[in-house]
Amino acid sequence: MAAFPAHARWRLTVMCFALLVAGCGGSKSICGPGLTLCQGAFGVFPPCADLATDERNCGACGRMCPFGTTCDGGVCTCPPGQVYCGTCVDLATDPSNCGGCGIACGAGSCSNGTCTCSTSSPGIEQCGGAPVCVDTSSDPDHCGACTTPCPLLNEACAGGACACPASLPDVCPGVPSPANPTGSAACVALASDPRNCGTCGLSCPTGGLCSNGACGCPSGWTLCTSENACADLASDPANCGACGEVCAGECRGGTCQPVPPPPPSGCGGDPCCGDPCCGDPCCGAPCCGDPCCGDPCCGDPCCGDPCCGDPCCGDPCCGDPCCGDPFCGDPSTGLVSAGVRSAGIRSVTKSRRSRR
Repeated sequence: MAAFPAHARWRLTVMCFALLVAGCGGSKSICGPGLTLCQGAFGVFPPCADLATDERNCGACGRMCPFGTTCDGGVCTCPPGQVYCGTCVDLATDPSNCGGCGIACGAGSCSNGTCTCSTSSPGIEQCGGAPVCVDTSSDPDHCGACTTPCPLLNEACAGGACACPASLPDVCPGVPSPANPTGSAACVALASDPRNCGTCGLSCPTGGLCSNGACGCPSGWTLCTSENACADLASDPANCGACGEVCAGECRGGTCQPVPPPPPSGCGGDPCCGDPCCGDPCCGAPCCGDPCCGDPCCGDPCCGDPCCGDPCCGDPCCGDPCCGDPFCGDPSTGLVSAGVRSAGIRSVTKSRRSRR
């Protein structure tokens, strides 16, 4: 018989123990004085916990104390002298929680629960807000003085003076929006801002880009002027294969495919149940992804040419200087080739005729 996994054995143990407790009249007689049966008290057996001190079951089963705290009398508490502000902190010295949770000193330090602004920079002042200490030489909400915010959206503060940063050198009138509820004028970059491309207020098409002050579509996308939007003609059901071509089914590779039938009942949450093409972009296309489909010569430069790459094709004597000459290269004849031998015969015949 196969052995149970460790987690299965533990669950079985807990179940058996629970039945044992039920049969013995409750947890008091099993866990002992001051202890409570908690199924979440893993690592001990029986799974009993002291709700007054157990950090995993503080005051109640399953109530875990936050990191850094301990369980004292059934209540999660911080070490002496600290208060819980999302974590245990010392309100007397913590610059992010000085004198109370969430009171940040900013450009200062915390001493005895009071923020003390730094004197290392002449621009640091105690403005009384959050943070308490600010650098009026660089804080756009307190630029030059505690009560002087920079008027433009995205404006920077440098040397106590407001100015648009180098990355946003242009100024456009504001329009109320969730990001700019007051409709303040804003520092923008007309060269790259798709909402102010080349000119304030000129918005690029939906999904478009602004480059060098001109609108365009991302690579592989097409500008459909009727909608003033960039579309992927390969997959956009509103522009399938061409702008304005509406596909009632699924747009795959720029071709409208019928909507697959709904999965049959009893698929158990399987998104591909009943769809033989699910997850297969080439379903029904035998040549999909095959550049040589239907071309027997694809990639073969010698296709149909029996002599391709053979300089001696059809020439039996190619590369053989003695082809057809039985005396070629035979030193016993004293002749190099048949041509030389015939020339010698002619010379001997001529000398005999001269003697006559």
